[in-house]
Amino acid sequence: MLKVVIADDEQRVGLLVRYLIHWEELGLEFAGQCCDGQSAWELIEQIHPDIVITDIRMPVLTGLELVQRTSEKYPQIRFVIISGYRYFEYAQKALKYGVIDYLLKPIDEDELNAILRKICQTHVEQERDRVRTEQIEKNYNSNLRLLERELLHRLVIGDVPEELERLRKEHDTDIPDGLYQAALVQVDHLAGPESSSEQRNTIMMRAQKTAQDILKTYHVMLCIETEMRLFALLYYNREDKAGVQEAISRWMDECRHYLNNFAEYTVTMGVSRAEPEFAQVPELLQEAEQATARKLLEGSGGQLKLSVEERMAEAAPAWMEKARKNLEAGLETLRPEALRKNIVENFADAQKAGAAAWQYMELTRNTLQWFEGGCQERGMALPQGWARAVWLDCRSSQSIRGLIDILTQALGCTLEQLQAERRKSEDYPIRIAMEYVQQHYPKKVTLEEAASRSGFNTTYFSEMFKHKTGKGFLDYVTEVRINAAKEMLRNTRKTVYEIAESVGYRDVKYFSQQFTKNVGMKPTEYRKLYY
Repeated sequence: MLKVVIADDEQRVGLLVRYLIHWEELGLEFAGQCCDGQSAWELIEQIHPDIVITDIRMPVLTGLELVQRTSEKYPQIRFVIISGYRYFEYAQKALKYGVIDYLLKPIDEDELNAILRKICQTHVEQERDRVRTEQIEKNYNSNLRLLERELLHRLVIGDVPEELERLRKEHDTDIPDGLYQAALVQVDHLAGPESSSEQRNTIMMRAQKTAQDILKTYHVMLCIETEMRLFALLYYNREDKAGVQEAISRWMDECRHYLNNFAEYTVTMGVSRAEPEFAQVPELLQEAEQATARKLLEGSGGQLKLSVEERMAEAAPAWMEKARKNLEAGLETLRPEALRKNIVENFADAQKAGAAAWQYMELTRNTLQWFEGGCQERGMALPQGWARAVWLDCRSSQSIRGLIDILTQALGCTLEQLQAERRKSEDYPIRIAMEYVQQHYPKKVTLEEAASRSGFNTTYFSEMFKHKTGKGFLDYVTEVRINAAKEMLRNTRKTVYEIAESVGYRDVKYFSQQFTKNVGMKPTEYRKLYY
């Protein structure tokens, strides 16, 4: 409801105005009545009404002076001037203060309420326009942030748009004598139970909110990457550089202070150098990411930058190619211990070569890719998302030694598991053949039928069966039949002839010979052991 103040030095006129207003119909609220301009001003200062109905002439502070003072400080307040004919020239002066609604005495009820109704309608329309404008601005800012986040994400992953220069202008990054600088906040999960996605989101939203609060005086793009990394791209005037560095440090301090509440987390910030060209932004983002790798040498919890030598380090040094060949050689034997040994050797070679911290991480990333490719070449499928999961564990490492331990453990155990699965896969055709024999031994069982059921040609199947079981296929058939015969001799009163026929022998004499050969005694002698 709109609040209304009535000011008139004649109390009876003020009461009349109050009586004539259709309060409920118009949705208005009576907020007070004053008999002079000064009292009205004090009430306005106290309650901030929406409408003031005032006489043009009042003691202490005239209606015109009240309008002037109020309009200067509270331009949104609407005035309705009450004037007699002889003071109409004063009402005209009020026009320059935006007062366009006035009443001539004697006051007409319909005219008074018509003016108030018009003010109320105007207020509703203005409020609707204000809400609409705010929503448009909100949507615009939201869409702009989404566009900036998408642009920054593309730059982070190295998907540099061809229209980079156009995007620079669209995102208002054209600052005269300006500088660009990248920062990366990386939160690592150290130990303990796996954190919930809700907890991780809370931590990263806090890091983002802190950045927005501290860096709000500068141009900044923010982009939360998956797995607890927040990139920031700042662009600012050169003379603001010292202030920006101080703000970045405060951002890091706030993140570190907040994470003191979570014993299992630590935070590291990588900061790039500042450069004047927007075209250098992808390089600056990469530099901020590489700087975080220095925690392998210095530990986490700090704000890290690359030295000149680290920035100049080769992306693909000679020892990296040697590492690839060494890992492939370790994988060739399919022996987990050999693979682990070769990984340790690769990191030792990197250390001898004076590798930068970020090159150790690059070696780690490449090792995972080489291993994944080698497994695929050998027909061994890794679980979905395996390489990324191991990479994230490695990225949380706080030392080179820890990095090596994670890699050797992950790759060694995975190779053992893949070998076991391969052996199981290779044994499957043999199990199919053995089940076939166990189900059909009373009938004619042939090598050709067993091979066909297993999906192999007869010669290869025969060799594979003997390699896996240690015996020929026909020897296995005989073994199954004799074992079945032994059970019947122990547990039934069937004759030897009936038993021979039941296990697939039509010639009882041949059955007796095979039984004696495998058991070491004749069927009748074997039965006497149990009866």
